[in-house]
Amino acid sequence: MSDELTSDTKQYTDWLTEWKETYFNLSDFPEMEGHDMYPTHPGMASLSDLRELESATGSSVDKLFLRLMITRHEGANEISNAEYLKGMQFGQMINLKNKTVKKQTEEIQTMKQLQAKGN
Repeated sequence: MSDELTSDTKQYTDWLTEWKETYFNLSDFPEMEGHDMYPTHPGMASLSDLRELESATGSSVDKLFLRLMITRHEGANEISNAEYLKGMQFGQMINLKNKTVKKQTEEIQTMKQLQAKGN
């Protein structure tokens, strides 16, 4: 998953460079409860979620982590299907978006299976 994410991120930044657009680092966005991220991004863990994860022990860590990651992936898929992206004109970007949504949907299913085994 890590290599694929790096590859997708590199593809986005390469396109931005090609189009002479500015690449925005996460650090360019305002802080949200102590960590850098676009503040309206659906599915982001709150500071209280992160504190709960930090203090969790045993199987509670796994259960909470899976819940937070499923929510995060669902939020990313929500953004990928946002109205403003439906008008994309660039075939390569559409293909990358679709590939990303497909992969995250598969990961959600895997995490839900792990979640069910843990109950």
